[in-house]
Parts: sequence; structure tokens; C-alpha cells
Amino acid sequence: MPNQIDSNTECIVRALSEENYSSRAIKNKLQANDIDISIQSICYILNYIGISRKALNSNEPALKKQNMPISRILNNIRKIKEFTQKENPASYRTIENKTALSLHTRSKIIHADLKKQTTENIKS
Repeated sequence: MPNQIDSNTECIVRALSEENYSSRAIKNKLQANDIDISIQSICYILNYIGISRKALNSNEPALKKQNMPISRILNNIRKIKEFTQKENPASYRTIENKTALSLHTRSKIIHADLKKQTTENIKS
């Protein structure tokens, strides 16, 4: 488990950053004060960890990174909408061959994005 960075060091790093010190200059200043910290840890403090820790200390929900799903873009949604708009829509296999999307992604686009329902073909 990685070492925890204490809040005093975090405050010093943020203060030096606000004074327009570079990451290397911040590291050199901290080493002069006998605080050993890597440049990567400094970058973590400046970018994400400090915000998360501050939210936890104030009993607020921690911020989550929200990444856009790569394959559920408007272009792919439009393609699948064209396939499923017809009275007799294309099968999942046909959509797979034409769009090269996984089964999970196709299902998510059809059900969540287009809000359509599929019917099961029951063989008698």
C-alpha cells in the first residue's frame, strides 16, 4: 500500500504551486526542508488527490471522474438507429458486422440511448 501524504505537505505543495513554482522546484524546496516526495506525488496532489481528500474531510461525496464512453458516440448511435428504425429491424449479428460494436455496447445503445425494446423470437 502506498504511503499517505500528510496534509501539511499537501498544503505546502499547493501554496508553492500558487506561487508559480514548477514541480521540480517544489520538490527541491521540500527536500531542503527534509521532506522526501516524488514529482509524481506532487502532480497527484495538484491534480486530483487533494480535491478528493478535502471532500472526504468535509463529509461531502468524493468527486468521480466522468469519462465519455468511447464507442457510444453520436455517430454509432445514428448508425444503430438507422438499422432499428425499420418495421423489420436488422438482427444483432447484422448490426455487429456493419458497425463492429460489441454486444454490450449495441444493447446499451438500443435500450438506454434509443429507449427501444427488443422482442424475443420464440421457436415453436
